[in-house]
Amino acid sequence: MLFEAGLSGAHANLSIVYRRKGELDRALSAAQNGLRYNPDHLESLVAKGNVFMASEQFDAAALTFEQALVSHPKRTELLFSLGRVYEKVGKFEQAVSAYERFLQAWQNKSVPQVDFVRKRLNFLQHRNTGG
Repeated sequence: MLFEAGLSGAHANLSIVYRRKGELDRALSAAQNGLRYNPDHLESLVAKGNVFMASEQFDAAALTFEQALVSHPKRTELLFSLGRVYEKVGKFEQAVSAYERFLQAWQNKSVPQVDFVRKRLNFLQHRNTGG
């Protein structure tokens, strides 16, 4: 099991490298290979979701991040990615919900995503009220 986890992690890291180089097909393949060893491997799921985001396959990205959150409900940082992808597909109420849940978990932490999420929430809430 430990060996398989290492293989999943190696493939997730390879996916990140390929995505950063713009080789999205290879990045997706690497993430999927990591998931073959462990279908719930967090880093492989995140890598796969990020490849889908980079290739503007937002519905697939949403499904992947949702799967990751179901498998890892305590990993609330996933709500940040989920909020972003919901915005991309026009699911603004779901984006607000994901961002609000993210802030509940992260509001007292010093991470740059908190400021970003506060700004996005402000924008989305004013967008819905017309103000």
